[in-house]
Amino acid sequence: MNSSKKSKSGNTLIEILLYVLIVGGLVLTYFLFFNNLFSFFNKKEAEREVLSEANFLMSQIGYYIENTKNILEPAAEGNYIYLESFNDSENPIRLYLENEDILARIASSSPQIINSNRIKINDLYFYIFKNNGVPSSVKVNLAIRFNNVSERQELDFAINLASTFTLKGK
Repeated sequence: MNSSKKSKSGNTLIEILLYVLIVGGLVLTYFLFFNNLFSFFNKKEAEREVLSEANFLMSQIGYYIENTKNILEPAAEGNYIYLESFNDSENPIRLYLENEDILARIASSSPQIINSNRIKINDLYFYIFKNNGVPSSVKVNLAIRFNNVSERQELDFAINLASTFTLKGK
């Protein structure tokens, strides 16, 4: 009688399936982790862009208002404003919202978009405060959002800002 032991060489099908399952689980975990990480960074980038642009726009609008001689229109409030310049009272500066952009029209020149194309303006509104019947300050409300062309949910970010600017005087 010749009895021989079979030597075990290689892996069984169960062991291979178990290895594939473990490696697949690790790959899936890494993929989900990095996907969430990139989504987080993209959302933060959209927030930074909106906040930075909102601060820039408010400073631009504030510069125009603070360095003006008088407010020509509107009488109390509106979604546009005409400003009389110290240097050229014949040609007013007009700030207004059109097609989700803020435009500045100085004198009779062509209107210039003052915001970047990475954001869109939902609302722009001016409230005029008067002292003895004379405009003294302007409250500006600005609603701004990230221009989410890819329509990815994590890039949806919007902010509403309000700021008041005082005219420097005549």
